[in-house]
Amino acid sequence: MWRLERRFTAHLASEMDKRLHNELIRLTTELRELVSSSSTESIAGSCAAEVYTRLGVENESPKLSSEFRQLFFILGLMLSSPEPENPKPFTKANWERAKQLLEEVFGLYAFMFWPTDDEAPTNEWRVVREVAMPAFLHYFNNALLASKEQIVERVKNYLSPFDEYFRTTTGISASDELQITEWIGHSFQGQSDNLMKATEEVQYDKIAIEERAKLEGWDEVKFWEEARKQEAITHHTERLATGIQHFLKVRLEDIEREFGLDRAKAFWRLFVSKRGEGNKLTYLTERNIAEERPLFELEPGVASCPLVNALYFAVFNTGEQRLRDSSQREAFLRARDKALEREVRETLEKFFSDDAVILSNVYETEDLHNEHDLVMLWNRVLFVIESKASPPVEPFRDPEKAFRRISRAFRSDRGIQNGFDQANRLRKLVACSETLELYDVNRQIVCSVETSEISKTYLICVTRDNFGVLATDLSLLLQKADDEDYPWVLNILDLQALLEAWQYFKWGPQELCEYLDGRIRLHRKIFASDELDVAGYFVRHGDFHHLLELNADRIVLEPDYSKVFDQIYMTRYGAREVKYAPAEPVLTDARKILGREQAKSSDITTKDVFKIRKRNVHRKLTRTK
Repeated sequence: MWRLERRFTAHLASEMDKRLHNELIRLTTELRELVSSSSTESIAGSCAAEVYTRLGVENESPKLSSEFRQLFFILGLMLSSPEPENPKPFTKANWERAKQLLEEVFGLYAFMFWPTDDEAPTNEWRVVREVAMPAFLHYFNNALLASKEQIVERVKNYLSPFDEYFRTTTGISASDELQITEWIGHSFQGQSDNLMKATEEVQYDKIAIEERAKLEGWDEVKFWEEARKQEAITHHTERLATGIQHFLKVRLEDIEREFGLDRAKAFWRLFVSKRGEGNKLTYLTERNIAEERPLFELEPGVASCPLVNALYFAVFNTGEQRLRDSSQREAFLRARDKALEREVRETLEKFFSDDAVILSNVYETEDLHNEHDLVMLWNRVLFVIESKASPPVEPFRDPEKAFRRISRAFRSDRGIQNGFDQANRLRKLVACSETLELYDVNRQIVCSVETSEISKTYLICVTRDNFGVLATDLSLLLQKADDEDYPWVLNILDLQALLEAWQYFKWGPQELCEYLDGRIRLHRKIFASDELDVAGYFVRHGDFHHLLELNADRIVLEPDYSKVFDQIYMTRYGAREVKYAPAEPVLTDARKILGREQAKSSDITTKDVFKIRKRNVHRKLTRTK
């Protein structure tokens, strides 16, 4: 991937509209200059504050649209400049300006796909960009959407089997990297708990002193004299100040004490980055050292970790990259496929319990033709599930090239189209046969059922990674007969989150089938970047009938719909109960958002959106020339 990124970036400037590129360079240069004069500690602290101050509280400042990527883009820019000798404070005003610049930089990448002055959008032009633009933005703007627990399981399932290789080549195994990362996470949780306790104690001391002052009629001199006496006894303010000073900092000597010198030094070498050692980052498409080494050195042996989840991601992502670039590549790819198949089976077994017959790696014929990863029969309903572990390909910036590359990958042996074709063969077999017989690898019949006993067949393709719009709207690329139902395509992490939510609400397979009946009819009607946005809509509104009945070119589902899954996840840690209370959806006319109040047509077309967004960005670029 890294080699491809470098080649991709080399063509970016020449392919991008000149005005857009000049604007991108101007914004990125200002952002680089903004961080170059401030200390690593202050910039990393601002990034941490952006995340932590939102936890459990309302924040008036707008949230970054692609928070993880944007925060690490600014941290990557920081690494490209040396630590200043006389650093300036990175003020609140600096941070707000940095956020504004980040939003504008990331927004420009979307505008690259709008037509230039000499382009006249045709239907083919739009078809290409409907695929290329969301695939590009999804690939470069989105980080792995997973909980800490899910990343831990990924490391154990996909990397730990290669521990000996990692230990030989890097000096530390993936399991040991994970263990140290979890230890750092627990340490940060302890720091946070101590800070909260110290804050409460300081507040208690303050209130107690104020009440005594009021009762005894102290003047200001007396008040501060007694306050100093109180602090001399409790040391709460001192402990609070010390806690703030050490918050989110990692010390090499502490890791050495817990895990030994060799493992600690290997971990430090792999995941600590220093100012001035990063590449001169300019484009989102470039390799970003900040994401690979998310511990930022403050002084020798001391580093700041503004987002501990980023460290989990780095352990997983860099480990996989090493395996893909090594002699272990083929063994890793085979193990990756098998690991995903196990995950899918275990997830479905947990949800369906003993109510379903689940068969793995079965064949349609005695001579072992047409294999299926998973076949499941529940209450006269047949589920055919295929697993695809290959990740999305990196899209080219040029829409035509990107479309061809994405389409080839989608229809390859490891792609979603192939998963559908595999599953669809069995659906056709059920439709034209009286008896369905399936065989195991030993050529023994493991399933024999009269097809008249099968009332419905669902096709499911579970990917390991998130394919964004390419999975949520299969009409963009999937080839099928007009009278055939679409399959359900989603990644394993979303499948786990969705089924856990179903169980949380005490729903079962019947409710899952009700979801699927509506879901497979939404292709070509909705735009959603994630399956959990669609499932969140179902939870909030009870069903899909409003979407299915609406006459519209595309219905955009807000990403806020997926918040319900975060809320359910947080109930594990004491958050309040999430209640199922479906409500009518509020549908907003996109014409009004785009300033077309007087439009007469009830629909707004993709072509209209292209024209309006093009005019807006060209006005902006004209003003800034």
